[in-house]
Amino acid sequence: MSPFLRRHPSFRTDVFGHVPFPGHPEGIAIHRNVVYVGTHQDSSGLPNVPSHLYAYNRRGEITADFTIEGQNPTGQGILGLAVDHDGIVYILDRAPSRILTLDPRTRKQSVYAELPGVPPGPSELPSGGSADTPANEPPVPDDLVFAPDGTLYVTNLTQGMIWRVAPGGGSAEAWYTAPDLRSLFGPNGIRFLDHGRTLLFAQSAHELRDPSEIPNAHGLLYTLEIRRDGHPGRREIFWEGDIGETPDGFAIGCSGKIYVALALANAILVLSPEGREITRIPATPAENDRLDVPYDLPASVSFLGKKILVTNQAYFGGPSAHHAVLAIPVHERGRRLFRPRIRRL
Repeated sequence: MSPFLRRHPSFRTDVFGHVPFPGHPEGIAIHRNVVYVGTHQDSSGLPNVPSHLYAYNRRGEITADFTIEGQNPTGQGILGLAVDHDGIVYILDRAPSRILTLDPRTRKQSVYAELPGVPPGPSELPSGGSADTPANEPPVPDDLVFAPDGTLYVTNLTQGMIWRVAPGGGSAEAWYTAPDLRSLFGPNGIRFLDHGRTLLFAQSAHELRDPSEIPNAHGLLYTLEIRRDGHPGRREIFWEGDIGETPDGFAIGCSGKIYVALALANAILVLSPEGREITRIPATPAENDRLDVPYDLPASVSFLGKKILVTNQAYFGGPSAHHAVLAIPVHERGRRLFRPRIRRL
């Protein structure tokens, strides 16, 4: 671990902006100078009101507030966010399980794709693989990323799965699954490591079944190849956490460094392009406690210039003062995300 990075005075954490009610920010996406942040819930399922998508300017001031339409009376919460070439925001909704599009200029919301779970029991996947899905785990979409051609890859937190949505939207297909990915908190953050052939995704908690075991959970980051025929290829472990280290969302810098939100550990893990730990921000729990707004289950990470922005979800009932977006100068820009032009069906 580099002592220089540990001591670097500009690896500080500032508050970019607070997130109003209903709070519990999860997803974040940035388009030009606009920062979009979505609200979720805490572990009890509260607040039981429609989710909001807030738009911030570069100074952390809210410039627009969008209420999500058509959500179920219970279980609301929006998770991952993405933006296409035209500035349309793609929103992962938990209840119902779907992808919405939002045009910030007209405020129009539309259903882009439905995200069905795989039925219980063994089944064949269109991608050529197979699944054996338990009955008691409903699908929960968590994060999404565009491929260069407009395909969306979407993680399914509870069913150990990655969906694929064809360019233009419609019905998602179960694209990749494996028994060891099933967990209460399974596949989570997802990004491309390269030019569209290698996915990197997080499994927040490895094979966790019992909620009482959450303090002992640990997660992993995996690479997953996409073959030329579009089917999933080889999966390999990129990084594995110790007990209490549960990766959520992450962002990749131009240098290849990976900035990972460690939810339970309340820190940002900085990895080398080879998956070796460089440093953590903050370095210790004591440093976190001294912050004006401490890390409280950090969720998603995105680049704004040479800073990373981190949503502070406060999932386990954290106070509203913790519902914020945190900012860390990291002295590099983020690797450009694919933002294709999409022709909608």
